[in-house]
This record gives sequence, C-alpha cells and structure tokens, in this order.
Amino acid sequence: MRIAGGILLLVFGLWNLIGGGCTAFLGGAASKVGDFQAEAAKAAKEAGGNIQMSEEAKKNLAQVGSSGQGLFISGVASLIGGLLSIIGGIMFFLNKGKMIIMIACGVSVIGEILSIALVTFAILYVIKILVFGFCIFASTKVGQES
Repeated sequence: MRIAGGILLLVFGLWNLIGGGCTAFLGGAASKVGDFQAEAAKAAKEAGGNIQMSEEAKKNLAQVGSSGQGLFISGVASLIGGLLSIIGGIMFFLNKGKMIIMIACGVSVIGEILSIALVTFAILYVIKILVFGFCIFASTKVGQES
C-alpha cells in the first residue's frame, strides 16, 4: 500500500504542480485585465483620443478580473499542494515522514476544494480528492515493516 500511495502521490503531485502553476499564471494575467483597460484609457486620453465602453463591457471586465483572482488563489493552493505532494511521495518510498505525507495530502485537498469553490465544479477535482484521501489512509502504513 505504501508503494501505491507513493506512486499516486508523486503522479498527482506533479499534476498539481503543473496545473497549479499554469492556473496561477493565467489567473494572475486575467486579474490584470482591468488595470490594462484603465491604462489604455489613460494613454488614449493623453493622445487626444477617447475610449468609450458600454456599461455591459465594464461589468464583464470587472467579472473577468474577479474570476482571475479566484483562479490565482486556487492555482497557488494547488501549486503548494503539488510541491508538498512530491516531497510526500518521496517520503513514502523512504518509509518516513508520516505527518509530512498527511499534511501534503491535506493541503492538496484544500487546493482542490478551493478550485471547486472559486473556479468551477469538475468531476476531476472529486477524483483528486479521493486519491489524496487514499494517500492519507496509505500513510498510516509508513514506518511499519512490510
């Protein structure tokens, strides 16, 4: 069970590391859309032009900015969970660090719950929560002789 838990934790940790990094990057970029629009309007005003936006467009830009912040927060949580999961996966194979493994899985579960709450619901998040739950259960065998 330790070997299965270690392999799953390494694979899903790498998956969270890559996915969390991309999500955090794109969320950070999307949250800056409102700042870009304000700078473009300022530059156009200085150049003698004028940018007219409808109220609906302004509302949509604000929505993109707030969605970007949610993506960034859940991406950072997944990124931290991925880093800790890789460390935890290595600890499975060393047969040490039961609490590090449990903390890594817990942080990863929190990252997935944040993704469900702030971004959208997807069955993949539920599968990842179940896998991390299995890894918590498998970590109870760490430190015991096989």
